[in-house]
Amino acid sequence: MREIKFRAWDKQEGCWLDKNHAFDYAAKETKLIYCDIEGVAVGNDTVYLLDECGNWEYLSRDRFELMQFTGLHDKNGKEVWEKDIFVTENNCIGVIKYEDGCFITEIPPSERFDHERVDPLYYAVNMGIEIIGNIYENLNYVRNR
Repeated sequence: MREIKFRAWDKQEGCWLDKNHAFDYAAKETKLIYCDIEGVAVGNDTVYLLDECGNWEYLSRDRFELMQFTGLHDKNGKEVWEKDIFVTENNCIGVIKYEDGCFITEIPPSERFDHERVDPLYYAVNMGIEIIGNIYENLNYVRNR
């Protein structure tokens, strides 16, 4: 059984939601005195953060982009997350996506492929992909192809 965990990108601040950032945001938006992330959950319009006391606090989902851990690792042992950018052994660059209940890899058209290529994630991991970034911090990898 795979480990279930999430990470969150703050679209307003342009950074990952971490313990210090969550404390600052929660103090401003929800009037918390202290917040220490132990977990992240998703509601309909809300991101829930589990604080150190085991209480769930909520933040607006519009501000955050959530990504799931796939439960898999690349050829270097690095965790593979939704919206990560990867490179294949043939130097094709693509993005990890979650669609229709499964994780997939998507490689845009290039000089190597005249059409978009989509494969199940487990196939790509077995072929030895390497995670080189994510679409928020490293989108230039995909745009320059």
